[in-house]
Order: sequence, then C-alpha cells, then structure tokens
Amino acid sequence: MDTYEKYFKALSIPLTVIIVRLINSYVYDIPLLINIIIIGILISLFLKIIEMIPVAKKELSKKTGYVLLILATINIFLLFFLFDL
Repeated sequence: MDTYEKYFKALSIPLTVIIVRLINSYVYDIPLLINIIIIGILISLFLKIIEMIPVAKKELSKKTGYVLLILATINIFLLFFLFDL
C-alpha cells in the first residue's frame, strides 16, 4: 500500500519548481545555475521535513491515493496556467 509520505514527496518536487519559477518570473530574475542550486536545496529540505512528519507514514487506501494523484495533477497544471509559467 501507499503512504501519504510518498504523495507528499512526489508533490514537493513540482511545487518547489513552481515556487522558484514564480520568484524568478515576478520577483527577481535569478541566473540559471543559481536557480538550479536553489531548487536542489529546497527539494532536499522539503524531503527531510516530510520524512520527519510521523503522520505521513500512515497508509492510505487505493481510492484515496487516486484522488490525491488526480488533485495533485490538476493543481500543478492550474498553477502553471494561472501564473503563465
């Protein structure tokens, strides 16, 4: 069975990229190499934080897993389209 931790980890990667793209587009123009370094640092930080959350180790049903997957996919696409990334 899947755990919440798996879905949180899978979501942390695209959301980190979206956050950095938002900062790069609207706040401050960051050079590409620094952008990649920031993304790597934030992803590793988010993964460590997710591993420390004890509730994330809880197993979830197959139906809940599909619902989370669909919601995550829709949210990622909506963020890209809403912010013109």
